[in-house]
Amino acid sequence: MNNSKHAPYTAVKRWLAGHGITYKDLAQVINCAEPTITIKLNGGSDFFITELMMICNKFGMDPALFFENVVA
Repeated sequence: MNNSKHAPYTAVKRWLAGHGITYKDLAQVINCAEPTITIKLNGGSDFFITELMMICNKFGMDPALFFENVVA
């Protein structure tokens, strides 16, 4: 049984790994638990826009990475 709300944020996960940023780092920025980051990045829940912007502002990430797998 798959409880995913959306596809995993693969591009974001690659970017984070390439920049040495951990899930713990993200959790600290948006003030949540590390397992929550894992759930969100793997498609089990969504990021709030405010969380997305806090992450992008802190680490210099392009917000478009969060929408890479979205097909119009």
